[in-house]
Amino acid sequence: MKSLGLVLTNYDSLTMKIIKDDKVVQLKGHIKPNPFEETAIQFKHMATTQDIAEIFHLQALPLAPQSSEEEPYPKPIATLFYTPNMLHP
Repeated sequence: MKSLGLVLTNYDSLTMKIIKDDKVVQLKGHIKPNPFEETAIQFKHMATTQDIAEIFHLQALPLAPQSSEEEPYPKPIATLFYTPNMLHP
């Protein structure tokens, strides 16, 4: 990196400009239209070469419709709780 000297980077347009032998050299990245999933082979390569430090999986879930009468806990959990009628000894 030090041998490149001054690097002008524009992350919006995915470009990098450097000066090499008194000429401006521009590197331009390609903008992918949508994020893509890694294939198993790509994931294995990244894991074995330690090119990744963290992995995230994001998934958009539809919102559940809200009922007008909400219970304080979901039914399976609600059976675990009860209102005490006396203090513990």
